[in-house]
Amino acid sequence: TPTDDNSQLNISQTLLTDISRSFDPYYNYRQLPPAFNRFIRQLIFPSFVYKSLVNICQQLRKMLEINDKRTLKQSFEFFLEYSTHEKPSLFIRSLLLLSYLPSVQGCLLSSRKIFGQISFAEQVKCEIRSFIVPPLLTLKSISIDNETLSCSENFFQRACVPFSNLFYSLCNNHARTREKLSNLLEEFSVLQDESEKLDQWLHKYLIQQIVQANLSTANA
Repeated sequence: TPTDDNSQLNISQTLLTDISRSFDPYYNYRQLPPAFNRFIRQLIFPSFVYKSLVNICQQLRKMLEINDKRTLKQSFEFFLEYSTHEKPSLFIRSLLLLSYLPSVQGCLLSSRKIFGQISFAEQVKCEIRSFIVPPLLTLKSISIDNETLSCSENFFQRACVPFSNLFYSLCNNHARTREKLSNLLEEFSVLQDESEKLDQWLHKYLIQQIVQANLSTANA
């Protein structure tokens, strides 16, 4: 209120209360419902925001190097190195998984296509073909019945589950990664047993095919 020069400035108590509230950073947060996070932990400076954005851009540029990895081994080594040494945020690691195995609605992780182009099962076949050169995948002259072909295809589809989960586990937080890796060890042990059974099955089948071919040649 206006007063004379020799008198003091009179400020009402209501105005003082409003001024004190305007400088209270928690005032508006008290008006929010209890479910909302009402506490300000730290005011972020613009320099920190810019530094974080630069760091995110650098992590994204590093993440794009996954496009140069053509085999599962190279991709796994990149996932492991990127998640361990680069220490990106969970958001960046999720983008890494989605860039390598793009999400498709209603499609399981093991059924996704690598880079959206080649199925995981076909990539597993390519890796096996180049690593151990099995006759089932390399020799075109072998005639395979439907039962043997079905068993081999089921094995390849089964192998996609732990391998795809292995990539997925490296894109979680460290606690979840340790939990999933312990479960993956059991899955890989089961897969090892299934591979031995399939190997014995195929070995007997190929021996029978060779014996039948020799008998037919001898009779001719």
